[in-house]
Amino acid sequence: KIIKEIKAMLKQKASSAILEERVKTLSNLVEGYSILVKKSEIRVRNLKGIIEQCVFNIEFRLDAHKIHLDAAYRNKKSNLDAICSEDHVLNALMNLIDNSIWWLGYSKTKFPEIYIDISDAFPGYVSILVADNGPGFSKPTEEIIKPFVSDKPGGMGIGLHLTNQIMESLGGKLLFPEFDIFHIPDKYEGGAIIALAFKQGGTK
Repeated sequence: KIIKEIKAMLKQKASSAILEERVKTLSNLVEGYSILVKKSEIRVRNLKGIIEQCVFNIEFRLDAHKIHLDAAYRNKKSNLDAICSEDHVLNALMNLIDNSIWWLGYSKTKFPEIYIDISDAFPGYVSILVADNGPGFSKPTEEIIKPFVSDKPGGMGIGLHLTNQIMESLGGKLLFPEFDIFHIPDKYEGGAIIALAFKQGGTK
């Protein structure tokens, strides 16, 4: 659809600024969906190590936005292994954290925080929990995982859809759990709470 739009714009001699914006949109779409076909070995991996890599990647942005990271996962010693692909987990986790950073800024949340933990409370799975103390979701969660549906003003609507597709490709689940299912501090009750649930891969 976007390629057809660009072809029509070229025929109509649209301005370079408008064309550039559409090409950027197309580029972001291709980059996002390419993770689904990228070859990355699915095996038992340590989720704690993957989260640390993700946190290293976004540490500068958290500092820039003055967002405190509540890194509860660092205290976990067991039930850390799950069946997954490192690249896919990093991509999914980055999508969730990107959303939290955006919403915390947009809502001008005072003392913004993002919470990350690992839990085996969902039977048969090891879950990465991501929560924030922002405004939470403004649309039903079954809607925002659909492609091109977003509760973000001006959003493309592919982030959570991609994350859901990634989790399905790994045999896992994208969850929007009720607050009391996992042990999450009370300050995050009104914010967005998401779990990336991976099939268990044994314990260490």
